[in-house]
Amino acid sequence: MDRRCTILECLTPADRAVVIQDGRAVRALELQDRAERLRCLINQHSWQRVALRTERADTVIVALAASQGCSCDVLLLRDDYSADDPVWSAWQAEALLDDEFAVRRAFPGSKAEGSGCVLLTTSGTTGRPKVAAHSIEVLASRVTKEKLRTDTARWLLTFHPASYAGLQVILTILFTRAELIAFVRPNVSDLLKAAQTEQPTHVSATPTFWRSLLIASSHLDAKMEFRQITIGGEAVDQSTLDQLSRTFSTARITHIYASTEAGALFSVSDKRAGFPAAWMDIGVEGVKLRIREGILEILSPRAMKGYVGELSSKNQADDGWLISGDLVEIVGDRVLFRGRIDNIINVGGAKVMPEEVEAVLLQHEAVREAMVFGQRNPLVGAIVCADIVLSPGFDGEEVRTSIYSHASQRLEAHKLPRVLRFVTAIGTNAAGKKVRLI
Repeated sequence: MDRRCTILECLTPADRAVVIQDGRAVRALELQDRAERLRCLINQHSWQRVALRTERADTVIVALAASQGCSCDVLLLRDDYSADDPVWSAWQAEALLDDEFAVRRAFPGSKAEGSGCVLLTTSGTTGRPKVAAHSIEVLASRVTKEKLRTDTARWLLTFHPASYAGLQVILTILFTRAELIAFVRPNVSDLLKAAQTEQPTHVSATPTFWRSLLIASSHLDAKMEFRQITIGGEAVDQSTLDQLSRTFSTARITHIYASTEAGALFSVSDKRAGFPAAWMDIGVEGVKLRIREGILEILSPRAMKGYVGELSSKNQADDGWLISGDLVEIVGDRVLFRGRIDNIINVGGAKVMPEEVEAVLLQHEAVREAMVFGQRNPLVGAIVCADIVLSPGFDGEEVRTSIYSHASQRLEAHKLPRVLRFVTAIGTNAAGKKVRLI
């Protein structure tokens, strides 16, 4: 990204609708005015780091523009924390602001040194969320390099605007002068309705969301025509890629690999699961890759500057490579994702990856969505269970035996789901990812 190009410069022309926030068009001039008001507030108090708890995409844009204009760090929060929570001391925010930029809390003892960084919380699925520091220039560098033709593009935001994935979509619409459709706390039903009524051309979402959309697509009144389908947040299986390709035959389908810590690494658009094994030797888009003990490790020019309030991290190797936590395997000319190391189910000492079992279940014609998880068991530690959403026209009790037979032909005995539950929907968290509890 050219440092001369700022967020404020992206907010032109002034009468352009930048965000359709909950059905209301927010124009560039309004965002400029709000950013100037926030910048003056920050300068008035000489703040170096402020926290912002918001679920609004337009507020995130304003915060980015203001912080870039006065070199103040902005901590974008997805969750709320009490005033006496120790995170405030660790994160050194001087004030917590709301959507109207009123001060909800002040922390005068903080002594942060701001540099215009964007601070993002990790998902916190394995404990207290960490905060990763990024520069706006690095966050947007991959967006500007791609030089997308988006003069008529309309993006539907399915991710939380304060998440890394959400921020990538926001930066994309800013630096390509596109338009964003956003909602506060949208559910799948809201997003599906917006996909019909607002007719977005570009949608970025998790595989879980896309499978939900595919489930509902046969019942929708209006046909959806996407130019770009982007998949992120979770590894995508071949079955989901194939279904998307059949349903949206004219769309470009891209699986992007990124994380809060590693940044945006690379994308794959050949409609095959995983990524080319050749990249392990030659790298891709400036990123170096290696596998150690089955886990993908990364060295990237787009990685975070570091954690805020963390002296060291188990996610980083001694030589500086980032340990992704993704278990991978080289199969032929492909590197395939097998699951997250923190999702492993221990069955009598044998390891089971939920994602591997899900990929097998999704190959069955009656299974439209699946979530595999562990259930505590006094004899073997845990047993494998699966929640399944059936494809239209199938009855659970009639296909239960068929699904189990299908899985038993493709999985080792300890990986087979011992409990199959048929449900109408799969629960997800704010990031759109499956919530696996044991």
